[in-house]
Amino acid sequence: MDKIVFFDGECGLCNRVVDFFIRADTSKTLYFSSLQSPFAIHFFKEREINIQLDTMYFYHNRQIYDQSAAVKQLFLCLTGYRHLVGLLIGLAPKNFADDVYRKISKNRFKFFGKTTCRIPSKEEKMRFLEY
Repeated sequence: MDKIVFFDGECGLCNRVVDFFIRADTSKTLYFSSLQSPFAIHFFKEREINIQLDTMYFYHNRQIYDQSAAVKQLFLCLTGYRHLVGLLIGLAPKNFADDVYRKISKNRFKFFGKTTCRIPSKEEKMRFLEY
């Protein structure tokens, strides 16, 4: 499992983002874990990283990306025009991209609501790491 997306399982926006990446990842190489899951808690504790629920993390090539860097790396893992989105994000200065990320993150419940942790379908279940 080289590509793991960690997300706030109670965030409506985060769940929509996960839905998008599940559909866009036609090669089915992305795995997903809510930050509230025992898997994620253990994963980050092992690496001595304090989880921030308002941040999406992406583990790839033994590196952990967060905020705009996570989004950029996720898009770079996709093919076609979606890969170009990652390249475009990379053109923005990191401070600017992270500021935009934080503004969206700060207001995510206000605009997208709170939800319960996402329950994967039978077909998706093998791509969710929750134990």
